[in-house]
Amino acid sequence: MILSMTGYGKAESLYGQDKLVVEIRSVNGKNSDISLKTQLIPREREVEVRQMVSNKLQRGNIDLYANVEYAQEGATKTINKQVFLSYYNQIKGINEELDEKLDYSGLINCIVKLPDVIEIQKRDLDEDNWDQLKACIADALVSITEFRAVEGKKLEEDIRGRVGYIMDHLERWKNTSRNVVKQLRRDLHAGLRSCHNRWIETDWNRRLSTIWKSLMLPKRRCV
Repeated sequence: MILSMTGYGKAESLYGQDKLVVEIRSVNGKNSDISLKTQLIPREREVEVRQMVSNKLQRGNIDLYANVEYAQEGATKTINKQVFLSYYNQIKGINEELDEKLDYSGLINCIVKLPDVIEIQKRDLDEDNWDQLKACIADALVSITEFRAVEGKKLEEDIRGRVGYIMDHLERWKNTSRNVVKQLRRDLHAGLRSCHNRWIETDWNRRLSTIWKSLMLPKRRCV
């Protein structure tokens, strides 16, 4: 079975109220070049993960992504006081420079909607969750292998079609080649016989070169 080196695989696993997501992408490459683009995998486990990926995919430039999608409901949210005050002081300073003052009544609601003001408390993966992450990586490897098999099937069909076309026309090309060689030989012999009496005193090397060029140039134009 032919496997394409280009592929994509994804796997998900529930992590409490949150969700573990692993994505693997691969493109063509002579060797196995694996990049782990995540901080979820403990450093001491990186060699194990690379071995898993290499054994399953073997070749290609491979990128592995892993992250946690945190659920909004039930998540611990905190206000980043430093960021909030920074936004507030900037708005207050702008307001003092305006001729028409702003209404502060809805200011708090506006600030809490600004980026990085509300933080969702994130949980770090511990050793107890490693088996879950490892299983999710294994599922993603199965997914990308299936993708590569589908692409490989298309590649195999294309190759077989091209080889079949060549084989179907091979005999005709062989016969055509033999006929061309025979015709060239006949023309050469005829030319030699017709020129023998007229060029008997001419240097043979120059004579044969002239005859060959006169016979071959029209044939090349025809081909």
